[in-house]
Parts: sequence; C-alpha cells; structure tokens
Amino acid sequence: MPENTFSISWNELSEIMKRLKPIVSQGDTIPASRGLHFQVRTSGVLLVTTLDGYRQGSILTGCVNKPEQDISFIVEPFDIPKAPKGIPGIVVITVTDKQAVFRFKHETGTETKEIRLIEAEPFDIAKAIPKKEPTAQFLVNPYYMIDAIKATMLNKKAHDPIVLNFYGPLDPLVITCKDVPNGTVHEAMVLPVWNQGQAETSVNIINRVIQTAEVKHLD
Repeated sequence: MPENTFSISWNELSEIMKRLKPIVSQGDTIPASRGLHFQVRTSGVLLVTTLDGYRQGSILTGCVNKPEQDISFIVEPFDIPKAPKGIPGIVVITVTDKQAVFRFKHETGTETKEIRLIEAEPFDIAKAIPKKEPTAQFLVNPYYMIDAIKATMLNKKAHDPIVLNFYGPLDPLVITCKDVPNGTVHEAMVLPVWNQGQAETSVNIINRVIQTAEVKHLD
C-alpha cells in the first residue's frame, strides 16, 4: 500500500475509541476480530467497524482532510491522548504497508503514536446485514432501554439471555429474563415506544399493567 494520509477531528477519534473499544475481542485467535477496521474513502467518508463474534459495532463519520486514495487498515484499539480544552484538535493519520502513524496536533504541539497494522483480511460486515426491508421498526429512548436491560439482568457478568417482547406499534416494549433456578421472571417496560410520530400514553400503560397483574392473579 502506498503511503497515504487523511485527518479526523481529535474529539471524533476519541469518541470512536470510547464506543467501539469495549466490543473488540480480547482473547480471540482470529486477528481481524482483535482490532478496529478503518475504511476511508476519497469522498471523505470514514467507516470504523469492529466485532467479536457476538457483537458488531460501526461508526460512520467524515474526515477533516480527505485521502488521495481509498484506504483500508486494521489496528488494535489504543488510548487516545486527552484533547486540549477550548482548542480544536486534529489527528493526522498516515498509513503505510506496516503501520499507521497518528499525529495529534493542536496549537501547543504534536503527540505521535505509531500503531502496527494487523495483517489480516477484514470481515465483510455488509454481507451479514439483511438487504430486505425490516418486518417492524420502533423507536425507544436508548437510556430507558439500557436501564430496563440492567433491571432484568440476573448477573452483569453472565450471558443469560433476555427477551424483547414487542406486542404492537403502540404497546410498550417489555423486556423479560427468567431466573432458571427458582422460576422468577424479571420484567421491565421501555417507554415511550414511538411509531410514526405517535407515542404510547401513560394512561394506556397503567391500564396494561393493571390488566396484566389481574390476569397473573387469576392464574
């Protein structure tokens, strides 16, 4: 690969590492799953992807300065220097056959990190994404979703599955997890659920909770 250079916002690179680093596999023997796959286009589009065999994460963003040719490389995640406050920082990235050199530049100086490339064929994530239209789409507040999942998890370090129960476009998304030893069901609702600009109302939710409780009591 001929030497090529592009640049990205310092804060943007920090956010990419923050969001994707937890997904990178720590003990996988497949080299491609131990790093972040950067795909940079001459149009200025930057796609960074990682996966560990169970999860996949991608961030699509843009370059500050575009490369002269398309670039594709894989590097292990690394700690990003803290960006200076109040000073717009930029990261100039030069990619060669063996390494990627990250130069963190701001008004007071430059810090350089040389990261060796992972020599592996990257996974083609696009092939894993269905091309057909989804059977259903609904919008939920991501923070409510995270809180509901935490409330139903039996053990934060375990991989016990949870169930996403979708009843309809104007019904709450109900998350459940069953405690196998004693049969206890942990349940949480994610609200509001939106569909075509309409939100589930609190009155409907309260009625649903009462009806569900009455049915369980009768059973």
